[in-house]
Amino acid sequence: MSTASFTRFTHGLRRVRVHRLTHTQIAGIALAIIVLVCAFLWFRSSSLVGVRKVTVTGVGGADAAKVRSQLVSAGKKMTTLNATVSKLENAVSSPYIAGISISTHFPHGLTVNVREHLPVAMVGGGSSQVDVDGAGETLPHSHAPNLPTVSSLTDRGALSVLGAAPYQLLAHIGSAATEGGRGVVVHLRNGPELIFGSGAQLPLKWQAAVGVLANSASRGASYIDLSDPNKPAAGSAGSKGR
Repeated sequence: MSTASFTRFTHGLRRVRVHRLTHTQIAGIALAIIVLVCAFLWFRSSSLVGVRKVTVTGVGGADAAKVRSQLVSAGKKMTTLNATVSKLENAVSSPYIAGISISTHFPHGLTVNVREHLPVAMVGGGSSQVDVDGAGETLPHSHAPNLPTVSSLTDRGALSVLGAAPYQLLAHIGSAATEGGRGVVVHLRNGPELIFGSGAQLPLKWQAAVGVLANSASRGASYIDLSDPNKPAAGSAGSKGR
């Protein structure tokens, strides 16, 4: 750039007038921001985004119906822009809720995911008897009738099998134990033994057990071998697996 050109450029810059906001304009912008914030705060708490449908997952204990009702009732008092876990936790009167998480579905949906520590067995006897979950963690006494018994907290295999059982079936189980040569064996109160073997594929094994028990052809069987959940085998005393 030549000296003359540079001189003309600098003179041009001096002629540029920087536009400054007036106090009135600044006040107007501030007012607009305040109005927008107030409008959002009103909107996030309004019925326009109120929760109308609550879906509860992960609840399966003896008081599942009560817990689900409490969560649905509390959820419908919220909005999808103002839902909080703490309000749901305060609304539930169950000692077996280990955690709650939520997800919202604008404009009217709410999903509540519950993580439970459910009692699946009683360990010990008399005054030393405790309720435990499938991981062997002791829980407040549930007063739940007909929980299965496990002889020791160290029998983690039996506790894992009971922890994977459909909760409705626990009342029909008398006890569970790890037995030499057969792995975990579940003793039904009125029915055959369920031989689980290892702790692998427990959901499939329980699914197979329910299917065999529902089959009239298994009536009179004294055991159901679930070691291979794809080929469950029902038999009588003296047969293979006893």
